[in-house]
Amino acid sequence: MSTQPDSEGSIAGKRILVVGAGGFIGSHLVEAFLADGAIVGALDLHKGGLEHIRTNSALVFLPCDLRDSEATFRCFAEFRPQMVFHLASTRDAKEDFAQTRSAVEGTLLPTLHVLEAFRRCPHPELLVYGDSTKVYGDVEEAYCETMPLAPLSSYAIAKTAGWHFCELYRRVHHLPTASIRPTMIYGPRQSYNLITYVIESVLDGKPEISLDGGEQTRSPLFIDDAIEAYRAAARRPSALVGHAVNFSGPAEHTVRDIALRVIALMGSCIPVVAAPERKRPTEMRRAYGNNAEAARLLGWQPRTNLESGLKKTIAYFCNGRSPQGGALLKNQPVLSGA
Repeated sequence: MSTQPDSEGSIAGKRILVVGAGGFIGSHLVEAFLADGAIVGALDLHKGGLEHIRTNSALVFLPCDLRDSEATFRCFAEFRPQMVFHLASTRDAKEDFAQTRSAVEGTLLPTLHVLEAFRRCPHPELLVYGDSTKVYGDVEEAYCETMPLAPLSSYAIAKTAGWHFCELYRRVHHLPTASIRPTMIYGPRQSYNLITYVIESVLDGKPEISLDGGEQTRSPLFIDDAIEAYRAAARRPSALVGHAVNFSGPAEHTVRDIALRVIALMGSCIPVVAAPERKRPTEMRRAYGNNAEAARLLGWQPRTNLESGLKKTIAYFCNGRSPQGGALLKNQPVLSGA
């Protein structure tokens, strides 16, 4: 069997709906699809990260609460998408009843509504489900697509169930669905995560960086590389249908090492205090993916190493800000340009 990906098609003029368009990934994806010449529907409850995008005749904002099935159906009927990129979900957080309920109501139920809404559209070509490598649970080896799914958190359980519903709609209703499972995505406009926590702590002059655990690993994926993966999926829809594909950053690092790299790039000496005893019961000890399937199906590989991605991320968050306490960031070229 050939390992070469199918030839790319143009998405210029395609009607592409980004669900969760106001979020970190969604807003970047809207920009990319507009640049590719697509007609883009941006569906979200609020504009959020879309506020900076200039008025564009090819962009249609569709305000919608995805928990409302009828409202969701109306938005899809109005826009008539050929492709859907479903990125809306709640966040992973500390487990309690409220978090579990939020995962069901804010991740799983909207996925069902999106699937049914797209099924009713006249010419569905591809639905890309914004999945997560957290569905694999706590495993020692690098993630690969043949691993059994063993989610540990309510967020990951909802993501897993959502993919099973995508598969159900593909088998029963012949809806072309696929899943993209990225590792931790970071970059400009990112909301709260490990990297932004460290950046903000340095900028705010905090006395130390406190980490739960510290030795667990992550493989950060820069936003530009992640967006290129989604664009590759849009250009090769037939290659992706029925597949769940991992997209991992280029290298594996401990969270402590990531924090130290951010601090060093910001010219700070703030200490990192790791607390292994505070590790969450839903924590994954290792998070690193095998990109072989992404390369085979889509010709994709990450191109941005951690240092380059961190420099761009730090520059974005430091724009217009000066840290408390004096000399931090002075004469740091990373913050004034790249």
